[in-house]
Amino acid sequence: MKNETSVAEFILLGLSSDPEAQILLFGLFLIIYLVALVANILIFLLISFDKRLHNPMYFFLGNLSIVDIGYITSTVPKMLMNYVSQDKRISLAGCFSQMYFFISFGGVECLLLGVMAYDRYAAICHPLHYSVLMSPKTCALLASASWILGLSNSGVHVGMMTRLSFCKNYVIQHFFCDIPPLFQLSCSDTQVNQIVTFVVGGGVIMGSFLVTLVSYVYIVFTILRIRTKEGRHKAFSTCTSHLTVVNIYFGTIIFTYIRPNSTYSQEQDRLHSTLRNIHFNNGAGHEVQYVNGKLLNKGYDIVNWILFPNQSFIKAKVGKMSPIQGFFVKEDVIKWNSRFNQVRMNCLR
Repeated sequence: MKNETSVAEFILLGLSSDPEAQILLFGLFLIIYLVALVANILIFLLISFDKRLHNPMYFFLGNLSIVDIGYITSTVPKMLMNYVSQDKRISLAGCFSQMYFFISFGGVECLLLGVMAYDRYAAICHPLHYSVLMSPKTCALLASASWILGLSNSGVHVGMMTRLSFCKNYVIQHFFCDIPPLFQLSCSDTQVNQIVTFVVGGGVIMGSFLVTLVSYVYIVFTILRIRTKEGRHKAFSTCTSHLTVVNIYFGTIIFTYIRPNSTYSQEQDRLHSTLRNIHFNNGAGHEVQYVNGKLLNKGYDIVNWILFPNQSFIKAKVGKMSPIQGFFVKEDVIKWNSRFNQVRMNCLR
């Protein structure tokens, strides 16, 4: 594939290129995936068939179980396939499809968490009006709105992504296709896409987050007005599991998506990338350079890898860099792909 042509497929490097580590990761993620899949299916079936659980809180929990099944299935099976196969390629259409479903289920989950926070607010702050505030019709409308907005939000992002060109690099240093890594790989101007991501995606995330935050502010004040310790504990116990999920979920997606593209590096979400303005010539006289906006503050190994047409790659430690010892590289061990006169380097902590 030439650098000047449009990219028709990408390569997902995954979390590790070490064969032994890949076997361990395959087993670990397979177990996690199967446990999560079976657990969510059982939760959905239990809520569906047990009439005692036919109330607003469990109705939204059932929706959340369906979302979680789609959420993990959009990325994990492909990652597992990559671990047992030497073919780590994914087509451009497949990449966009994966991104669409991942963002869709992520957006729906984000909105459902906000709706569930409102449900807890209605149950604790207005118990006498709870059946009116959270009637079956209202619950259906809130759930439908979450699904529609989540799917629409994803459609906007993927639609904007299709207008970009990818012609320089086709290696995604991640285990699935996501917005920030694709921005980094694009050879088009991504400013408009970044604005749309910040406004549309940020609106969904922050809107749900604010609903959750305001709901819990009212919940806390209401619980503090309960006179008995047992009453306060009982009221708060109905929110602890939801509050834990909210903290983890919103913390992750805000860090990932609500930040400028210039502060993102692919390896930051996979491993840490820290080399800055490194230039040297190898034994053949070719210039090797790595430019990155991150400052070096720890010691790192420099690892050289080369991709071959059959999608296999060579990876070897070629040097080290640290704030104390500076930059050192063994030029004679650097291996070059015949199609290129420059190598990319990964930095491993």
